[in-house]
Amino acid sequence: RRKKLVVKSHISDKQFKNQKDKLVSQAKKIASPSKGKTELEETRLYNSMVLGMQNYYQIATNVNLDCMKLNRAVMAIFTNRLGTNKRGRLRKTGRQLTTKEATRYGKSKMLRYVAGEGEPIFPVGYIQHRKPMAKVYLANCYTLEGRKFIHTNLSVDKLLMYQLMKLSLENRTIEYADNRISLFSAQHGKCAITLEEFQQANEIHCHHIVPTGAGGNDDYKNLILVKEAVHRLIHAKTEETIQKYIALLKLNKVQLIRLNKYRVLAGNQELNLI
Repeated sequence: RRKKLVVKSHISDKQFKNQKDKLVSQAKKIASPSKGKTELEETRLYNSMVLGMQNYYQIATNVNLDCMKLNRAVMAIFTNRLGTNKRGRLRKTGRQLTTKEATRYGKSKMLRYVAGEGEPIFPVGYIQHRKPMAKVYLANCYTLEGRKFIHTNLSVDKLLMYQLMKLSLENRTIEYADNRISLFSAQHGKCAITLEEFQQANEIHCHHIVPTGAGGNDDYKNLILVKEAVHRLIHAKTEETIQKYIALLKLNKVQLIRLNKYRVLAGNQELNLI
């Protein structure tokens, strides 16, 4: 630009090769799934890898050029191994995209689907540079607004949130993954039932308020984050399981009221404290 310095940045050569090897390897697994995994699971894992890579490298100014090279590499695998003729498994149409999938990839002519399940294959080459977030100057110790801003941001365990983001979600939608992180922040890193802070990422369960089997979906309003033991108690049906988790959690009256609300919505009976 005139009278301005503009950075021209790329994905580093080392990381480009690393990402290319990973995506090509996973693309091959879609054509020939690993033992114990389905084509759908392998496709969703590939999609999560594409999303993660795009989100991380999108601040590089020439990320679109680098990702187009990656796209050509993986499409060569898909074309050769899945086939594009009438008997092939690589199609231009498939299942209806979710709202977030449509927003991000719906306009792309590079979008392809796997025949059968109709699962989309996210186009790694469909990405544009995004400006990095500027420093927030509101944060300071000298004003009421600044202290409030700092307190709000300290109320969420950033390390735990990062660990949650890194957890594998091979069989979940992009909405589910995004909303899980949003809920962690909205709930201030606490269980929606006990209001106790989460200590480890693997104890955080994302509960569907209306079960998927009853027409529920992965919308933000249909999800809450709860501890693993709480999640099991919400869905528990046998007396043995119910008593096991009641004894483990030691819920008070208010917590039990919250729990019963979600048990009823999940199609189970309310519980009573003995």
